[in-house]
Amino acid sequence: MTTSTTPTPSSRRTRRRGRTAVIGVAVAAAAAVAIGGGTYAAFTDSRTGPSGTLSSGTLTLDVRTNPSNTATLLDATNIVPGQTLPPKVLIVENKGSIDGTLTITGTLDTHGGQLQDQLTVAYNCTGDDPAHGPYVASGVALAGLFPITGIPMSAGERVTCNFRFTLPERADNNDVQGDRVTVASTFTLTQA
Repeated sequence: MTTSTTPTPSSRRTRRRGRTAVIGVAVAAAAAVAIGGGTYAAFTDSRTGPSGTLSSGTLTLDVRTNPSNTATLLDATNIVPGQTLPPKVLIVENKGSIDGTLTITGTLDTHGGQLQDQLTVAYNCTGDDPAHGPYVASGVALAGLFPITGIPMSAGERVTCNFRFTLPERADNNDVQGDRVTVASTFTLTQA
């Protein structure tokens, strides 16, 4: 004889209740974890710290001639031995906020001649600050004039440079007849 057991309605209800209870416990545990995790708190405090501004200094170089609008350092024609040209005055100013050192460099275009070897230069650069100069040289051949270095310039200081060009009388003056020379200069102010 075979007997089969058919689940009774009450045994089905018991199993369902067991499953429902397990699911209910799982939902309650998840809710407890979520609620507990969301209620975490810690004390904090903050204050504004000191602030400030930092700015960099400037070097601003201004070079102009006196009288104004004289755009060349050297401009003359038909010079002769023994002649000294009128002075060229250049005003150089450090319009920046920090100290610097002035360097004057130049290039010569000799146009194939020798005039630069006979033409001499005398210069005097004097600043507003008596401790800075004067920077003086005389009888320097134009070919050896540049660079002029190491002229200190405080912030706001002005330096006045006078240049005088002479073609001295020499036995070999005939070698420079008809020669010409072109001068280009660059003024550079470097942080001291």
